[in-house]
Amino acid sequence: MAFVDLNSSSSFDTGDTVVAVQGALESKNTFVAGNSTVALRFNREGFLADQTNPVLITLTPPTNAAAQKRCLSVSRVGRLTQLKPASGTC
Repeated sequence: MAFVDLNSSSSFDTGDTVVAVQGALESKNTFVAGNSTVALRFNREGFLADQTNPVLITLTPPTNAAAQKRCLSVSRVGRLTQLKPASGTC
C-alpha cells in the first residue's frame, strides 16, 4: 500500500490518504528490504528521506528458486529498477 503519511509515523493512521493498493502476495513468499528498511518515505522534493543510497527490495518465492527471485532497486530520487538474479546485484 502507498499512502500519504501526514504524521511521518511510517504506519497508516486515521487521516492518511491511500494512493495505491496492491493485492497480497501468495503465502510463503518473502519480501525483504535491505539495510533494515521498514518504510520508504519521500520528502516534498521527491527524494527518499533518510536514505543516501538506493534501497534494494528482494522478493523470494516459496521454492527459493534463484531463477524466480526478483529485486527492485529504489534510487534516492525514486527511480525504480527491476533486477533479475543474473544481474549480479540481486
